[in-house]
Amino acid sequence: MGLVGAASASAALKAAGTNSVRIADGGAAASPFLRFSTLQGPDWHARFRITLMWRGVPRATAANPATVYGEWHSATKEVAAASVASSASNGVREWAVPLSAISTVKGTWSSASDWSFAARLYDELDFRATVRPLGADGAQSGPDGACEAWVGWMPRYTLTAASYDLDSLDLVLGRSAGWLRADDRWALEAVSFGRRDATPAEELWGQVGEGRVSVPLSALRRRPSGGSVTLRLRVNAAYKAVGLSICDVEGTFALRDLSKANTPRLSLAGSSVAVADSGDLGVPDVRAEVRLAGSPYTFDNVRVGSVPGEAAFMLPPAGAVFEAAAAGAGGEVSATVELGSGIEVRDVRACDPDAGVEYAGLYNVDFQAAWEQTREVASLGGRLLESVWYGAGGKGSATLSFTLVGEGAAEQAESMCRARRLLVRTPDVRRLYSLGKCTWSSAPGRVEVTMDLTEVAG
Repeated sequence: MGLVGAASASAALKAAGTNSVRIADGGAAASPFLRFSTLQGPDWHARFRITLMWRGVPRATAANPATVYGEWHSATKEVAAASVASSASNGVREWAVPLSAISTVKGTWSSASDWSFAARLYDELDFRATVRPLGADGAQSGPDGACEAWVGWMPRYTLTAASYDLDSLDLVLGRSAGWLRADDRWALEAVSFGRRDATPAEELWGQVGEGRVSVPLSALRRRPSGGSVTLRLRVNAAYKAVGLSICDVEGTFALRDLSKANTPRLSLAGSSVAVADSGDLGVPDVRAEVRLAGSPYTFDNVRVGSVPGEAAFMLPPAGAVFEAAAAGAGGEVSATVELGSGIEVRDVRACDPDAGVEYAGLYNVDFQAAWEQTREVASLGGRLLESVWYGAGGKGSATLSFTLVGEGAAEQAESMCRARRLLVRTPDVRRLYSLGKCTWSSAPGRVEVTMDLTEVAG
């Protein structure tokens, strides 16, 4: 038993069963039908007593752009089996009753029983239905059926413009006429510039508001470049569960080129990137943003408050590539430039990315790591985060042990064990971990430390 959308009762009998009907703007005309099955036909079942409970999210208006679900209502009606469309197959009888025939008040949930997007009175409706078959004598002639279902009206969103400045990727969205909700939410699921993937480690969420989406560049793996952006944006209504979208915006779109400031000139200074002004376009650079290309971590996007200046990075990996863009006093943005570093890594090092402190003086370092390509997640600060190293999800665990020597070693060990997370760089890879169990023991002239780590996203 469930709800199906179809243009007619005969079509409803053939439609795939479901618990929802989605009515899209500009889509084919469809009305919701309650469909159920019995083992006997109208010779056994004379009537059906249908009870329908419902509640709805009223259609949003300019005066009330954030409507919510209202109270539950109920309607009960008996319909003659002979008047209900049905078909028999393999010993089972299917029945289809239009919802508009059940309501005791016509037009209660759709204008004049017109279920089109333009005529809707609600943005979404929830239903709970029960069907009891009755014989000619009025006695129950078969088991009850029950279902929960919903009808939702789905707008269209389109991307009308895309641009970026030093801080954010800005998208302008158009939407269906008559869709006036102010509480729709967006989720960025994928984004790339040219063939370079810039998808953030975690799905980004925000509110559409006045049809504008601002994606912070610090959350992306790469800075925008080139003249196009390929993205997949999911739009979700505030009254729906997070995993259910009302529409998607997907495709490749022109990216407005705002490269008007001087092109920055980059050079490597240890683990820092020095940013200078090339002076090529006559618009002086006043500030810059430098990113470790491809990194999923937000702390790998570093702001340089004034040009010339330096962006310091924590334990950049071997062969790190840096990207940078600069801005002029009037907000003009430069082209994005790259710097290949040629950094070499020969040992294991760790740092606290929140405090910006690298742990020095580690001896007898032993680092053992293992990764499982599963859908398990790690918890950090009360949030469950999927592994960023496997697209389908995964979990990494590791053990780091080392020796501290000299005066103040015990104090340093205690400080390190209070860290919320650690960034660990080995000759092969660089990963972020939450800090679990941490123990240390003192011996004359040294402190032995062991840390249990769990991989997290940035």
